Amino acid sequence: MNSNFKTYSEIKKLVEPEILKMSSVISERIYKTNIPEQEFLNELNEYFKSGSKQLRSCLIFLFAKAINAEVNEKTVKLAAAVEIIHNATLIHDDIIDESDIRRGKTALHKKYGNKLSIIAGDYLLSLAINLLSETGNSKIIENFANCLNALCLGEIEQYFSQKTTPSLEEYIIKSEAKTASLFKASLKSLADLQEKKHSKSLETFAKYFGIAFQISDDLKNISALPQKEKQKPRFNDIKAGIYTAPVIYAFGENKLLDKFSTDEIIKKSGTKPIQEKTKQLIKTQVNEAKRQITNIPDSAYKQAILKLCDLI
Repeated sequence: MNSNFKTYSEIKKLVEPEILKMSSVISERIYKTNIPEQEFLNELNEYFKSGSKQLRSCLIFLFAKAINAEVNEKTVKLAAAVEIIHNATLIHDDIIDESDIRRGKTALHKKYGNKLSIIAGDYLLSLAINLLSETGNSKIIENFANCLNALCLGEIEQYFSQKTTPSLEEYIIKSEAKTASLFKASLKSLADLQEKKHSKSLETFAKYFGIAFQISDDLKNISALPQKEKQKPRFNDIKAGIYTAPVIYAFGENKLLDKFSTDEIIKKSGTKPIQEKTKQLIKTQVNEAKRQITNIPDSAYKQAILKLCDLI
């Protein structure tokens, strides 16, 4: 089995059969509803296919194979629930952020309005809860209850800290809550399905991987080339007064930036030295993530996971 991976697409092919099973479960659950509006159901179903990397479910399947766990119906349902939760939060995020674009297409709320889109996000969360309950594991329900709690608290904290740079520690904690919490719940739940095999290693890996992923996303938001706007709006965080690692490095911790224009903040935060400093922070988190799985036997699946860390 090839372990010389260069791209995410090559890595994803390792678990393509499992990803396809998961996608079938998601489609089946969406179309099982009694809602008569077929076009809207098609729109929801397409949301999971159009441009979605399916990174979280990919990691679940890669780790399952890396620890020689059985990839059974419960594993597939877990992965499907994770993807549904992730996409439900994106629908809600786009409304909060007033984003017009998601994955290069018109955001759901721009087509159907905020009210229906909020309900759609809530409906998807209900589907995820159903899938998680079908695993028959109460610990998994607890994992995702804690995850959703962390996601919401992270957003609340972000709302009340607008226009002021957080400390680097506060930023890391917020990144763990907003992003790493779903990675943690995913991999911890995989371990719980396998009677806690490598439980602590997987959960701690997910923490550092998720934080690195969020910092990388924040860096891309401020340094991406203009053509990337078609995939995701640039500078949306800065315009909303939400300041991430590049801005913290550029202006310092706990600084009120209401006297600076958006252009001034972007210019100072987007310099090469600031970008390099942010990349070093990502590397620190990635190295910690890798360190957590040294006890997992070597295999093509483990090599794929390590390469995913590098691709961040």
